[in-house]
Amino acid sequence: MNTGSVPIIRVSGVRPFLTAMDHIGAPRDKYLRQAKLPLLVYDDAHAVVPALFLWKLLEQFALSEGVEDFGLFVAAHTPL
Repeated sequence: MNTGSVPIIRVSGVRPFLTAMDHIGAPRDKYLRQAKLPLLVYDDAHAVVPALFLWKLLEQFALSEGVEDFGLFVAAHTPL
């Protein structure tokens, strides 16, 4: 059993959330720094980031900005 593994996620899967943050007008860079994610994460769709840091980013954003239904907001504004 490997206990040192870190779940990662490709940035392209996160892009709708980052775009929604921009749409709302939130300081995206501030939240990326707080979640310990690199600022260039928005520019490189093929990069991977630790999933835990991403969930931290989304949680901090939703709580700080008072957007409790952020996931639904993203889903409603993402073209399928």
